[in-house]
Amino acid sequence: MTEKKKNIIFLIISGILLFLSAILLFLALYITGFAQWYSTNVYPIWVASVGRFFGIFPFSVAEILLYLLVLAFIVRFAYTIYRLIRKEGRLKTILSYLIRLFLVCSILIFLFVVNCGINYHRLSFAKTANLEVRESSVEELELLVLWLIDEVNGRANQVERNADGVMVLTTDLSQAAVEAMHTLAHVYPVLGGYYPRPKEVLTPILSMQQVSGIFSPFTIEANFNGAMPGFNIPFTATHELAHVRGFMSEDEANFIAFLACIHSGYVEFEYSGYVLAWIYANNALARVDRESAAAMRARLAEEVQVDLSANRVFWARFDGPVAEMQREVNDRYLRANRQEFGIQSYGMMVDLLLAYVREGHFD
Repeated sequence: MTEKKKNIIFLIISGILLFLSAILLFLALYITGFAQWYSTNVYPIWVASVGRFFGIFPFSVAEILLYLLVLAFIVRFAYTIYRLIRKEGRLKTILSYLIRLFLVCSILIFLFVVNCGINYHRLSFAKTANLEVRESSVEELELLVLWLIDEVNGRANQVERNADGVMVLTTDLSQAAVEAMHTLAHVYPVLGGYYPRPKEVLTPILSMQQVSGIFSPFTIEANFNGAMPGFNIPFTATHELAHVRGFMSEDEANFIAFLACIHSGYVEFEYSGYVLAWIYANNALARVDRESAAAMRARLAEEVQVDLSANRVFWARFDGPVAEMQREVNDRYLRANRQEFGIQSYGMMVDLLLAYVREGHFD
């Protein structure tokens, strides 16, 4: 097949994929009920097939593919430069390179839309769970923080710790995270379905970006940063599994992770869920009453203080331009997907926590 025919085929495929992506997003945005129907009837098929296939591999396929894609880009670019130097049809060489790059981008956009983009427009978990989200008083927020402190302190000495007093995981994290989601599905059936085991990212790429976990819509994998302090990991793993289930809003994924952790039956998960919920809630309190938030922090058990200190030290190692750029990219990405508060959306779970406790869910 000639280069010209290949280019034409690649352009046709790219055009079809982009057209389908645009149509699907249009339907999700403007046709009432389409996104919800898709997320509950079509998307689970991709999870059970694509997610199950890539779940066979014990490592993060998305991580490997990322590096292979970068390598392929470099090799192809070098080959293009080589042909240009040899003056082998300069215009045709550049055109072929751009068409192939366009094809790769079109494939990625299509996969993003069908495995992620449409789900941003589904019915919220809050509505599904009949939670009333509304403005709350400072007093309600303080009561929430106090409740979380009691739950955290009650489990602080039940988890395993290393010689420095920092929590370490002893359970099969990935399997326990899947079990936690299945357990929660008994309470909220909308969370039912197949879950691939979350996978640890082996390179320091997430740490360098100060990211605790990431959902890959291209392989339907839940990935977590295994290098961070242990109390972060169960919450992060279940957060990414919430994305796998199609709940893309960060505040809702955080809230689902909290519920999955505290109902898991694993004390390490319970501790993780309550600590992360406390962090978000106390940060929210600090924005309206710094003195009260400082007093609340002082109520935490010494073991918890050690974990929080280790957490600060760990992430401080990766402060820099890479992390700052990642925060900016993530903020823009979230806003582009109708999460108007950007990276602050992660902390919006506090509104869901308050709605949850108003329903009488204090343990």
